[in-house]
Amino acid sequence: MPSLEIHHVWRKGDVPVIDNRATMHRAHGDYDRSESRVLWRIIVEGERPRLV
Repeated sequence: MPSLEIHHVWRKGDVPVIDNRATMHRAHGDYDRSESRVLWRIIVEGERPRLV
């Protein structure tokens, strides 16, 4: 659903933060593939996931 999508245009130094408990991740391929991509996942213990 386009109204619920976020497409981030990367710039050097960007650090987007997303609540990934209720989201899906997909790379669009519009980035320089010669550069590495890093994704960190942090799980907060003690909180139940909920649909927002």
